[in-house]
Amino acid sequence: MTSYITQLSEGFGRPEGASALPLDVKYDKLIDWLVERKFLVRDWPQRLHVVQDRAAELPSQGVREADAPLDYTAVVARGSQLAESAERNMLGQLKGDAALWQKVVAVYEKGGLWYGEAAQALARNTDFEVPALRRTAAR
Repeated sequence: MTSYITQLSEGFGRPEGASALPLDVKYDKLIDWLVERKFLVRDWPQRLHVVQDRAAELPSQGVREADAPLDYTAVVARGSQLAESAERNMLGQLKGDAALWQKVVAVYEKGGLWYGEAAQALARNTDFEVPALRRTAAR
């Protein structure tokens, strides 16, 4: 009886080599893939716009140039930069500007908005920026 149970439990796992298989998702369908698997909420563009507006209102003090977009990586970098030298309350939470930047990072991560922003940047760079750079380099 134990050999039968052992054979059943051994035979229904992950097939060998399945962990080595690459994940094949087309870059232009990545956002749809993320939404279908609930890594990203359906109304992510509206939420992303609200978060970016909120981040733009925060005190920046040299975070970015005037024309550079304020994306997830810039928000995380500024938040961690401020967190190093920030004051903390008696519970160990950040105070001041660092707390505001960390709240924006938390909102980005809560709905998976940074996944959507990164997928959007990947598609935009692949469709427009890389071909433009190739044309420029060919001249």
